[in-house]
Amino acid sequence: MTDFGISVVLETDPDSVDLVEIRAADGTIRAATAVTEAEATITWRHGSEPPSGVRYDLYARWTGETVDRSTIKATCSD
Repeated sequence: MTDFGISVVLETDPDSVDLVEIRAADGTIRAATAVTEAEATITWRHGSEPPSGVRYDLYARWTGETVDRSTIKATCSD
């Protein structure tokens, strides 16, 4: 069985974003990382099926408040 993971490299400003969360469609947090540098990598396990077409929401937070939200759509290539 293959275990699929997803990694995203983010460029951000640690003076305006201190936490990034990845949430699944059902709202569960799949990953979270503190932002301490201008570039951060966040990685999470998707599961045993290819993640093509799956969407995740990325939340950028500053002192507990959401300052930005984006959608990540996963694709797989051969």
